[in-house]
Amino acid sequence: MSTIVIKEHSFHERGRREENRDSYCANDLPGGDFISFIVENLPTGKTYFVGDRAFRVEILQRLSETELLIVALAGPKGLPGALFDQFGNVTRSIGRSDTAAHSGRILVIAPEGSLNAYSFFERHPGNAPGLDVFKHLRKNWSRKFNKVTWSEDWCQFGNEFLAASELKAIEIRKKNQTVSFEGRDISLGRKSISIVPPRGGFLPHNWLERITRREISAHDIVHWKAEEDDEQVLDLRGPGDITKRYVVERGDLPKLQVKVDNDLSDKDFTNECRTLFDQISPTV
Repeated sequence: MSTIVIKEHSFHERGRREENRDSYCANDLPGGDFISFIVENLPTGKTYFVGDRAFRVEILQRLSETELLIVALAGPKGLPGALFDQFGNVTRSIGRSDTAAHSGRILVIAPEGSLNAYSFFERHPGNAPGLDVFKHLRKNWSRKFNKVTWSEDWCQFGNEFLAASELKAIEIRKKNQTVSFEGRDISLGRKSISIVPPRGGFLPHNWLERITRREISAHDIVHWKAEEDDEQVLDLRGPGDITKRYVVERGDLPKLQVKVDNDLSDKDFTNECRTLFDQISPTV
């Protein structure tokens, strides 16, 4: 399985206090628009280097005036290794001049008249090629729009997501713990305990409500003494099988992650992103 993660982009006049900034529409920036900027700065077939990673854009397709599909290969550069057959024999050496690459898609939507644009990244376990692409774009931004600040944040649903979610599991994490074994203390980075329902089930929704309102803690459920720096981690499943991991002590929901099949066609990928866009975007 892979996931789709989403960023919201906004544009403000540079150099002024936050409360006094003028905002720009994503498709009406001084001297251009967001999608045209991306197209101009991503020639296909060229390899770019971003820190210790490299990427190459394979497809750059403008689906409409407000939508752009990008397919990119990206991965760490200069990482030596080898390919092995089923018997453990080396079939090909990988040198420091080679790059291990994963393919990933990005859909960018910049609605007409909207103050925000949205980018939808296809994320495989441990790798989201689109993030390398956007790091490169941000480096080029100030040359094109030197009077405009480009801000971006991960999208999340917030409290309404919590209200509609089922509680899949709870984990209590205790940091910097020690255990005694054979007469000596051994330091641990973390000790934890998990609370999970029987396979296919959910924990009581009342627990989710009361823990997030700080009426009770997970420690009360398992009779585990609460200590400073403990974290309560809630695994949630919301509408549309959207899953999130929420750390109560940090207060902020993590980025929205939507599970999708690895073998989605480009058409199905864009349709999935459009469905998500309809859920998260404010009315223009």
